[in-house]
Amino acid sequence: MRKRARVGFIGAGWWATTNNIPLIASRDDAQIAAICGLDPAVLEILQRRYDVPFVTCEADELLEQRLDGVVVS
Repeated sequence: MRKRARVGFIGAGWWATTNNIPLIASRDDAQIAAICGLDPAVLEILQRRYDVPFVTCEADELLEQRLDGVVVS
């Protein structure tokens, strides 16, 4: 079984939430492991919708996670 890439997102604005995040979430070979954004309410919605284990308002905290890649959006 192939390992899924753990992807983090810095940015949870319109483009990330309508394009980038849903696109990565739909892939079998990737997992959204962390999202950083400015609005805690949006982060809570995204966390529930995509089963994201870690959300934060601080980019430094996201970068401390064990990620295979980060999308800046």
